[in-house]
Amino acid sequence: MSKEKSKVIGLVVAMEEELLELRNRHFQGFEITEGLVPMSQSQIGDSIVVMAYSGMGKVNAAMAAASLVERYTVSALLISGLAGSLDDRLNIGDIVLASGAFHHDFDLRPILNSPGILPGASCHLISADPGILALEVEIANRYCLSNVGSESSFGSGAISRSIKCVIGEVASGDAIIGTKAQKIAIKKNFPDAICVDMESAALAQVALAAGVPWGAIRVISDFADDSFDMNMVVNFCVNEASSTIAQVISALVRDEKIHRG
Repeated sequence: MSKEKSKVIGLVVAMEEELLELRNRHFQGFEITEGLVPMSQSQIGDSIVVMAYSGMGKVNAAMAAASLVERYTVSALLISGLAGSLDDRLNIGDIVLASGAFHHDFDLRPILNSPGILPGASCHLISADPGILALEVEIANRYCLSNVGSESSFGSGAISRSIKCVIGEVASGDAIIGTKAQKIAIKKNFPDAICVDMESAALAQVALAAGVPWGAIRVISDFADDSFDMNMVVNFCVNEASSTIAQVISALVRDEKIHRG
């Protein structure tokens, strides 16, 4: 399939609740009916944004990201959604900006020495684009300051306010992490991971293969332990997280610097 001439920002979302919030408030446009993945296209400021609804899981996220790359000249790939906390400093509602992502459930031992390392790679982490990450910091700082009214602690490692924004590694896998034993196992193999989701590393891997800058924004919805309650997670997504994600993503894609990565 030939690519469109106009550059676009590709956005992947996994949950219907987030999709509806983004469509209703910020990304009203026309639906794209052909292809394997449902998409909608919008003009947001000076940017063309194509939002792909992947559904949950790494295969779905990879399929959505690959579809965006194949169909368009994508200047950036973004993914947003919920995550479970792997760090005691992170609470429900906090924002995580991915410094990188990896597959916590990918393991080629004994072929390779450590879990998470992809064939041909030297380490498990797929780093996010530094330009996009810097812009995410700027946007999320602005969002948090307008909603909380206190100094930002980005980059300092200090966490001192009710809504925290931190940069860190995202662990992705094809399972909901809802027991303490699962959480401990992930932290044992990947001590630097601060949150867990089901999609970011898949989009990162597609972006790496395609040479496209990428970034991920995650809102903490649970503690990835025995307190996990799916109904509470969905309610949080509907009532709070989706609005946070929509506002941050909307500001991000409106900034002209997003096209420079």
